[in-house]
Amino acid sequence: MRDRILIIDDSMEDRKEITDAIGNRYGSFQAGSGRKGLEMLVQYEDEVALVILDLDMPEVDGFRVLQVMEEKKVLKRIPVIMVTDYSNPELVAKLYEKPVSGVYGKPIDEKEFLLGLRTAMRYAGIVDQQDRFSANVLDMFGDIVEGRDLGGAVHIEHIKNMTRALAEHLMTSYPEYKLSRVRVNEIVEASALHDIGKVAIPDHVLNKPGKLTSEEFDLMKSHTTKGGEMIERMASVLSIVHPYDAENFVQIAYDICRHHHERYDGRGYPDRQSGEDIPIAAQIVSISDTLDGMTGRTVYKRSIEKEKAFHMIVTGEAGVFNPKLLECLKQAKDRVMDIIGEQDLH
Repeated sequence: MRDRILIIDDSMEDRKEITDAIGNRYGSFQAGSGRKGLEMLVQYEDEVALVILDLDMPEVDGFRVLQVMEEKKVLKRIPVIMVTDYSNPELVAKLYEKPVSGVYGKPIDEKEFLLGLRTAMRYAGIVDQQDRFSANVLDMFGDIVEGRDLGGAVHIEHIKNMTRALAEHLMTSYPEYKLSRVRVNEIVEASALHDIGKVAIPDHVLNKPGKLTSEEFDLMKSHTTKGGEMIERMASVLSIVHPYDAENFVQIAYDICRHHHERYDGRGYPDRQSGEDIPIAAQIVSISDTLDGMTGRTVYKRSIEKEKAFHMIVTGEAGVFNPKLLECLKQAKDRVMDIIGEQDLH
């Protein structure tokens, strides 16, 4: 598994400073020279998630290591953070022209360094204890809603997994959306909150068996606006739960809560947004929520067989969705069907 950091630095003292800063957040191993670092990159390629690279080393310096990594196309898979004493401004300026994730001076500023390290590791798809804490708290908020809504306790997990499947395909197939692994993780985490506004919906409406009256349906639809309002009020709490990139995360959560029932043709709610005016995070969660809602059995409706539900979504029978996202759904079909799993159709 690619989950360890390779520290390449000829100074034992500097390597210790870096490993002390990392602590037990991530696994790491060390190379005492550029040449040894390149050997270890080959030997442990399947384990290295990120490289922390010293610039000034004898024989094989940081520039040469970067050059070899570029030639072997390793930089496309493994991000690099550079550390330097900034003694040569021209070299440092040249360094910023390279495809590196960050440049940090020696001795390192631990707080700044760890923030950059965590961001780079998230781009590599690796989460730390703070990420896991954030996900657990956000899931707990989602579970509070699911405890009232008889849609089932597995709904949140299904939404998160489907959202990840779609977002990852969108990230690789449609770069115009500028999704990164960090942004994908944030969308997945925030998707757990998509129905949080339902805590404000009375039980007799939320769990009513049978068809809702028009007044009841209007009240049910208000969970989108109420959810957005709740996210705004919870912004300071969410900033504590998700301290890194907090402002963007709160915006993503707000977009998902308010807009996950919008439709690409403008016939959704609450704002009748259409096309690319709908935030992409909300578009992704919208498809996930629709598919899971159709295939999940509750006390007031039977589920639709998952192949039929899938067909209804991609053909537009279940509402109009972004064509690019529908292509991603087709690409992720096997994965999505596995997420839905066995159904109770009786």
